[in-house]
Amino acid sequence: MRRRLPTLYFSKKAVKSGIPMSYGADTLAASRRQACFVDRILKGTRPSDLPVEQPARVELVINQKTARALGLNVPEGLLASCSNSRSMSVGSPEQPSQTD
Repeated sequence: MRRRLPTLYFSKKAVKSGIPMSYGADTLAASRRQACFVDRILKGTRPSDLPVEQPARVELVINQKTARALGLNVPEGLLASCSNSRSMSVGSPEQPSQTD
């Protein structure tokens, strides 16, 4: 019998493919910030003059279908802290995410 090791990933897209959980930066927000930096560089700001920024928002996404298949019990408190309750935290890998 093979044992499956629950995995934590940094991208919510991996959760759609069956990874039980992801925790990481909001990639859409990060991409928007990157565009602001590119704009400033193209307008003449030296890259070394730009500040280093941490992600302003992180997301927790849980695939309950995969968790159940692995025999994992996800505490209600953890589900309540998910970034978007309409995302994978309450559905299956086939359910589209409302945050993409």
